[in-house]
Amino acid sequence: MKYRILITTLASVIFIGGIGTASTAITNTQTVQAATPSFSSSYWTKNRRVYVTKKITFKRYDALKGRIVRGRRTFKAGKRITVRNAGEFDGWVLAGTKSGSRYWWVSTSANTKWLSLTKH
Repeated sequence: MKYRILITTLASVIFIGGIGTASTAITNTQTVQAATPSFSSSYWTKNRRVYVTKKITFKRYDALKGRIVRGRRTFKAGKRITVRNAGEFDGWVLAGTKSGSRYWWVSTSANTKWLSLTKH
């Protein structure tokens, strides 16, 4: 009789432990999906290497004239690029421009829906 109670108790503990492990795995998966910082986060003030998930176009910005001028670069999904959040306006700046340069490559997309920190 004692053995039946002991076996039942052990089986219950193992079953409950399995449910706890499964719920932890589900929680970990959910946190990974929400890991990309928002556009307004200070994380993006430095240059960051990201993967493009949707096609995005960067346009040539003339700092002297203060407007977009002729020229564009399009990146397709899967391409790895380096970007930062532009402090001067709502958008992204493509890294690689010399400091003091008159021209920048910018995107006016003020969100993170087109990028990913990990390759898919």
